[in-house]
Amino acid sequence: MDEEDENQPSSGALIRWLNSGIFFRKASGRCPVCGEAFAKTAQMRLCPRCQTPHHDECWQYIGDCGVFGCHQPRRPRPPRPPGDGETPGQAAPGPSILAQVFNGLVFSFCLVGVLALAGSTCGRPDHRTRANTRACYANQKTVAGALEMYALDKNTKLTALDSSVWFRLKSGGYLQAIPQDPGFGPGSSSNYQWTSADGLVRCVVHGLISDRSSR
Repeated sequence: MDEEDENQPSSGALIRWLNSGIFFRKASGRCPVCGEAFAKTAQMRLCPRCQTPHHDECWQYIGDCGVFGCHQPRRPRPPRPPGDGETPGQAAPGPSILAQVFNGLVFSFCLVGVLALAGSTCGRPDHRTRANTRACYANQKTVAGALEMYALDKNTKLTALDSSVWFRLKSGGYLQAIPQDPGFGPGSSSNYQWTSADGLVRCVVHGLISDRSSR
């Protein structure tokens, strides 16, 4: 064994030397945690990595070496104390399965509502307008045919399409019902006008059937 190794004190001798009060860590002789000087009768602990002495209470307090740069793995922290109504080791209660399912359903309904609202305001009015226009043109054809049959049967010439004419067309069986302008609801039959010059029915909103090519 080398002479230098023989001069190194053993662990027991180091502890005895430390307890004797003449051991100084880096010429300070103080605990790196609290900064207090070591007492002769104090219970101390050496860091197994850097061999720095600590007060045993200070070591237990931080659970590690107090010397900066001595990266000894820290001990795991003790678990938090149980709260009211909890048993030791029991995790804090989370939301129940029923509450999670309910929250998921509420979110799904909200999402469907938002998508439906977006769909009703984006692009659909155009399709609805075209559908109402086509239905109006179909009404114009039906009313024009009924007026023509009525004029032939009664041997008369109509000059206007008013409420009395609508009543006679329906009561005489020429129309099953008084047509309403699609998209405008009850009372919108007044939107239809009779053009006696060319024998056509015209809608003041959707125009003549002949105007379809321009739409």
